[in-house]
Amino acid sequence: MNKAIIVYDCWDKHWHGSQIELDDNCKQINTVIQLARDNGYIIIHNPSDCIGKTQNNYKFNPLPKTDYLLDIAEQPIRGVKWKVWTKQNDNIKINKHDYMTENIDELINIINCNNIQELYYVGYHINLCILWARETSIGNLKQHIDIETYIIKDLSKALLKDYSNIQSVYDICEHDYKTKLINSIEL
Repeated sequence: MNKAIIVYDCWDKHWHGSQIELDDNCKQINTVIQLARDNGYIIIHNPSDCIGKTQNNYKFNPLPKTDYLLDIAEQPIRGVKWKVWTKQNDNIKINKHDYMTENIDELINIINCNNIQELYYVGYHINLCILWARETSIGNLKQHIDIETYIIKDLSKALLKDYSNIQSVYDICEHDYKTKLINSIEL
């Protein structure tokens, strides 16, 4: 069974959190994706807003629980420039055999051409970009292709006002988005 990891919005900078925390998490992600590569996983990089948008051919339906997820998400405070990223974090190495996309058509093509049956998401942020806010999010992807999705939770962060809401986010992943949660040790 072919498997892939999609490295999601692991940018060089983010308005939320410390740079040290971001860099350290990206180093951990890099270690895991290198081991995954060695075990035959396909690696897909998705640094949104950094590659260049291309038109997609797909329409998307409204997704479940998006209002709730937005309500519990931390937002930039007034006056803070929120889009501070320019590229993928340098601590994550891109191999010549890896893919890079932020386009749903390309992602579906990568999945189909490589017969990928399990797609593991890792990165930022579970309750927004990974689940629903980006074109290649789990919610949008599953509207167009039947694939098993996973979130590697020890390497993926949520953007929450109050981190006590994390279990609610995990429940939404599993129940509304039919996505399993694992830790990297389970790969």
